[in-house]
Order: sequence, then C-alpha cells, then structure tokens
Amino acid sequence: MNLFLKVILLCLLPTLVAGQQENSYLNSLHSSLSAAANDTAQMEVYSKLGRYYSLEDRDSSSFYYEKALPIAARLNLKLNEAYIFIGM
Repeated sequence: MNLFLKVILLCLLPTLVAGQQENSYLNSLHSSLSAAANDTAQMEVYSKLGRYYSLEDRDSSSFYYEKALPIAARLNLKLNEAYIFIGM
C-alpha cells in the first residue's frame, strides 16, 4: 500500500506543479499596461487583455474591452473600434 501511494503521488506531482505556475504572458500584459506611455498603447494592451480573457472569463474580457473602446473612439481609430466591437 505504501508503494502504491508513492506511485500515485509521483504521477500527480507534475499536475500540481503546473497548476502553481503563473502565466508569464498575462503578467507581461499587466506590466505593459502600467508602463503604457500613451493612449494608443493603453488601448492596445486593454484589447489584448480582452482577447486573452475571451475564452476564460467573459466578465473580465468585457471589462477590458469596455476600457479600450472609449480610447479608440476618442482617438478616432475606426478599425480598432471595429475589432473591439467584434471582441465584445
């Protein structure tokens, strides 16, 4: 029984470790957002965050798209507005 328990733990260990890792892409997007120098850069990062969350968490996706949309409208970037609407 002791050997069986050790084998099970060894098989489950990689999945437990993988669940603990942070998503480096998501971290880089959030750091890019805080370092964004202008409105266009902020809009791009908000749009990327919206796309990232679109399959995982629709509420977060909508939140970031709603932040990007007024920036695109204010800057009169019609193509970006269209992409944001498609994402929403």
